[in-house]
Amino acid sequence: MNDIGGQYVVFSINGILYGIPILEVSEIIRRQPLMTTMQAEDEFLGILSLRRKIVPVLSLHRLFREPEPAHGAKTERIMIIAHEGREIGIVVDEVSRVLHLSGQPISTPPYMARNKWINGLYQHGELLITLLRTSPLFDAERAGFAEMDDSCAG
Repeated sequence: MNDIGGQYVVFSINGILYGIPILEVSEIIRRQPLMTTMQAEDEFLGILSLRRKIVPVLSLHRLFREPEPAHGAKTERIMIIAHEGREIGIVVDEVSRVLHLSGQPISTPPYMARNKWINGLYQHGELLITLLRTSPLFDAERAGFAEMDDSCAG
């Protein structure tokens, strides 16, 4: 067990709960139409023009190999994640709450569940929340999406 602590934005993908440190979430917006681009990775849904910045938007459903729900759910959101001056949007089914985990024990993921995305597991009553690392979203493979700047915006 370790003590990651801090506040986490908790959201769901197909009923599975995940958490991202609140300090990495710059904003949460309603799902809106995206501009598509050609020859992109499968998880890349398109780009969003947000206050004269171009933000690439990814599907966590596709990244995590989860079935995608029908679009248009009123609870569907885009979370804008910031890392080292860059931003990426991720589509989530629902944002449910902010949890304060300071001083709470965080379990290490089981050996078979360890990967670059999972930082730990947190038991909140009957709920199990998978705490995610966001840095893999900004890996070199996706750097081309993340480095778009406002000169591309109209």
